[in-house]
Amino acid sequence: MSEHLDLQQCEPGDDPLLDAFFDIIREAVQAKSEVSLEESVRRLTDMIPEGKPYSSETSSFVWTCCEAARQIPYDHDSQDKTVTLIDSVLMSERLTPSDEEKVRILHRYMIFHSNQGEGESRRSSNKDAEAGRGNIRILEV
Repeated sequence: MSEHLDLQQCEPGDDPLLDAFFDIIREAVQAKSEVSLEESVRRLTDMIPEGKPYSSETSSFVWTCCEAARQIPYDHDSQDKTVTLIDSVLMSERLTPSDEEKVRILHRYMIFHSNQGEGESRRSSNKDAEAGRGNIRILEV
């Protein structure tokens, strides 16, 4: 399943940073995106203060990813792209240079994706699947 996603931001115009994050994410997760995932990651990491994985900008990025991910159907190919995008930004050397810091941020932003490996099908709760919601879970603890 890889049709174009019509992702809508909840409150566009309220925060220029959130608007910019959402625009990049919306384009990056499309099945036929004209911008590479690598370029999207670079643009997103450039918007977050270097070496500050716990900044308000990082939290805004994660919140915006959640907003977009909730709109992606559980069986859409963009589920995987979204997880890769989130992981690549949060684990980037620019944002999180040390392995110790990577462990800390993984504990803060727990990203769950039910696609367990190559050849396995995506699984989601029956309620999520029936509602057409995505299977990405991001918990800020």
